[in-house]
Amino acid sequence: MKVFVSVILSMTLTSAIALQPKNVRFGNCQSLFDTTNPEVPVTRQIEIDLINGHWSNDEDLHIYFNENGTSDWLIKTDTGEWTYIVKNWSVHTTETGPSLTLEAEGEFMIEPSCEGVILHSPNETQPIVLKFQPIASTNQKQYVTRSLSGAWEHTLTPKQLEELGFFYNDNLKYARSKVYVSFDKNGSFSKELICPDTSLNIKETGIWKISPDGQYLMLSGLAGSENRVLRLKYIEMDEMVIEQALSFIEQGRSTSNQDFFFNKY
Repeated sequence: MKVFVSVILSMTLTSAIALQPKNVRFGNCQSLFDTTNPEVPVTRQIEIDLINGHWSNDEDLHIYFNENGTSDWLIKTDTGEWTYIVKNWSVHTTETGPSLTLEAEGEFMIEPSCEGVILHSPNETQPIVLKFQPIASTNQKQYVTRSLSGAWEHTLTPKQLEELGFFYNDNLKYARSKVYVSFDKNGSFSKELICPDTSLNIKETGIWKISPDGQYLMLSGLAGSENRVLRLKYIEMDEMVIEQALSFIEQGRSTSNQDFFFNKY
């Protein structure tokens, strides 16, 4: 059980502690009153747990809380693709217990559960039920960030070319085409589709960052497009696999969601 879950439960159930056995358990949950650190303020303990976790509802929402007071909300869209928005956050103590304040949304009371937390909005809308997965360290993010920096290429398959629909002439339907992606250490990136057999050359640029656990690649600053989220399934040496729908929004082109294999060059 995460620290702030124990803290909140111990605060809300203080009056009942005397009536309970020393080792209180909820089903398969661990002991509720064995992780509170009296030397660290309650709000800080909660902040640490939020930052050290990957929070999700297992379906269409993943949340990462950052030390700088921002949080990344990865959201599945109606088309099955993923986007993300950034929200400022902070933790406060109220009369009814600790609460999470989100920018432009107000305060959410935190109810602990065995798997994570339930966030209750003051306007009584549907609560946000989140499961917790610990982020053990920042090593994976650092490794992925270092490995990703550089230039990568992917040769489009005939099926991918057909999905993109760029070639209407049968003679060019299976023309040699590649996607080149470059990730700079300063946080900028470029993506370019080139077909040597035609004059086709499409390029887009933006900003990139990696989720704290190294699982997701988040792209922003793209012309005519929402922020995008791509899943990094594999990266090792000069090989990488990204699960995505390859999109060129300004041209209205996109493939289905699938694995794309890239090589460093």
